[in-house]
Amino acid sequence: QVLAMLRPLLAELFHLLAHRETRELRVFEMVVDKGGPKILPSTDSETGAGKPGFRHFHGALQQLANLIAVQLAIPILDDPGTPGRANGATVPVVDKTGLPGVYDIDVNMSLDAGGDMLASWQRILREQLGLKLESSKLQAEVLVVDSADQTPTAN
Repeated sequence: QVLAMLRPLLAELFHLLAHRETRELRVFEMVVDKGGPKILPSTDSETGAGKPGFRHFHGALQQLANLIAVQLAIPILDDPGTPGRANGATVPVVDKTGLPGVYDIDVNMSLDAGGDMLASWQRILREQLGLKLESSKLQAEVLVVDSADQTPTAN
């Protein structure tokens, strides 16, 4: 409902002209690795507090896939005190594990020295979660912006 209300507002304020079309997109499919998953769905008795030195994740695996997609767009920096910026459009990550439910996952986010975020996530998924990313192509509907003003019109 919010998106349906937001579209006309953006069209009016920014003279936004856009259309939808189907395109073949590069995606990563998150699948179960050959050794099987190393994670179990959360139970009501689990606290999900996490472990020291680990990043805690709580949610469905598609939410984890969305988080990975965003992180793949942010380069690893030599200086951890410098904020990272996305260097392009995210490559969607689609949950194709077939594993239902909500998970509490503690992930050791040690990054590969001199590597990239994709290599680090491939290692983390395989070693810690029993999952992996496979490159694929997918037909998807995309929103194409034909034109828009940089400055909105006055209210």
